[in-house]
Amino acid sequence: MYCSRCGKQLAENARYCSGCGFDNMAYSGQGAGYNANPGVNNSDKASSFKTKSAALALILSFLIPGIGQLYIGRIESGIIILIIWVVSVAAWPFTIFLSLLIALVVWVFSMVDAYSRANEYNNILFSTGKPPW
Repeated sequence: MYCSRCGKQLAENARYCSGCGFDNMAYSGQGAGYNANPGVNNSDKASSFKTKSAALALILSFLIPGIGQLYIGRIESGIIILIIWVVSVAAWPFTIFLSLLIALVVWVFSMVDAYSRANEYNNILFSTGKPPW
């Protein structure tokens, strides 16, 4: 069994992750009738909001850095990443190595960030019943 938030390997019946403290029973529904917040029916609230596909966020950021962040609702970070990437690609004739290195770093960061933020979005949506941003 692996933690739904950080991916750390857990004991088979572990409820909380020893790495990040996440309550995997509440997230996965494995705790029979368990609800982390008994006053809130998270399944009904979470169903009224759409989850974000981490794979789609990764693919969008692979195609154009920053678009994955825009997809998951991180507008400011998406625009900043997109601008930095466009400027670094546009500057490659003048500073070939440096600008391409910056573009590559921003591209990889964009993919990793979009994927992890989409998972974070979904985890918070399921645990609180409302989107985080």
